[in-house]
Amino acid sequence: MKKVIVLVSFFVISTVFYFSSQAIAQQDKVVSSGVAMVPIRSQWPIVREASGQWVVLGEVALYNVGIETAKIDAVTLSVYNAKGDVLAERIYANEEFRDMLPIIAMNRDGSYTQRPAGTRMLDSGGAGLGYLATRVDSPLTPAGARVTVRVHHRDPVIADIPIYVFDPGQQTVWPLRYSRENWVALRTTGSTGSESQWQVFFNPAPGVAFFPERFAIDTIQVDSQGKSSNPADSWNKEDYYAWGEDVLSAGAGMVVDVVSHFPDLAIGDSDQSNPAGNYVVIQHAQNLFSIYGHMMNNSPAVSVGDLVAAGQVIGRVGNSGNTSEPHLHFQYMDSWQGSNFFARYSRCQGLPALFWNATVNRLSIVELHRLAGRLPATWDPQVNRNGGTYMLNGSTVFNLDIVTAP
Repeated sequence: MKKVIVLVSFFVISTVFYFSSQAIAQQDKVVSSGVAMVPIRSQWPIVREASGQWVVLGEVALYNVGIETAKIDAVTLSVYNAKGDVLAERIYANEEFRDMLPIIAMNRDGSYTQRPAGTRMLDSGGAGLGYLATRVDSPLTPAGARVTVRVHHRDPVIADIPIYVFDPGQQTVWPLRYSRENWVALRTTGSTGSESQWQVFFNPAPGVAFFPERFAIDTIQVDSQGKSSNPADSWNKEDYYAWGEDVLSAGAGMVVDVVSHFPDLAIGDSDQSNPAGNYVVIQHAQNLFSIYGHMMNNSPAVSVGDLVAAGQVIGRVGNSGNTSEPHLHFQYMDSWQGSNFFARYSRCQGLPALFWNATVNRLSIVELHRLAGRLPATWDPQVNRNGGTYMLNGSTVFNLDIVTAP
């Protein structure tokens, strides 16, 4: 029997809803035609991807505060320069709703139920989350974003959102050692995203949503045939190229959290109760933390309070937690506060991952088909897949980019 491996994020249940209709009055919002739109972040961070183009990515929440059902026809993301000129525009309609607009409905008892993917009907009291992303091929730095929601037979809802160039404050490095095989970045900034790809929390704080995994990266090692184990599709975790590889601190900072006691699981098993498995969290600045998940049992080589340098070994790749094969889950976050992992993770926003001194080999569509036989479910048609080699010098990676030594 052939084993099918699909990398999972920390969480299987994608969205946890805690929502009160009273939240609307307490948020910066735009209301039209009974539909309110609230940007999740007051500003959206933007970064350059490996080829040099800008990536503008953010989220909005939609709420039907009227008494009639509203049909969402389309959502448009426009990006402007400082003069107000449009640098890029992306329209989400038809099938793209499946990727960017999960909708939930309010039940009679006040609870919420997620509607099927692709739903456009926003019932009274219901809510929707818009995952938006576009690339900007311009030498000019984007200055602002506008989201326009077109509601059937009603006036559009428009929100202008400030954007800023994200800067980690230091030259951060790829968090894994370059070795015999190549690292492949999965999920990443370059994916449009869907309700099944990122964990989302509507938290008890009224109307606040947190997207800790919005810029997260899962990475595996593959050989020249695109296989992550030898023999291919192995049921033994030790056969995976990533197994036991050194995990490096992406930047200088202080260790603030370490878990090391969870076992490494057999291929096909997962621990959904302890989704990160063994992990290390490092604080790099006041509002910048990194987490390294699914590490090998007892491999973390640091303790809380330790000061670490960029590139320092902090542990090894394992197969602990909610995982499908040995790999590293890496991401930046803006906070890490709470009494336990779930409390901390559910109250932070993900931040972009930038890297210096690395090379990206981007496969073309033809090469991807040759290796995988199909495009992945997280495929973003906006990503340029003509192929090419790029240097990472303060830029980020896209889904399925191959990262190697400089």
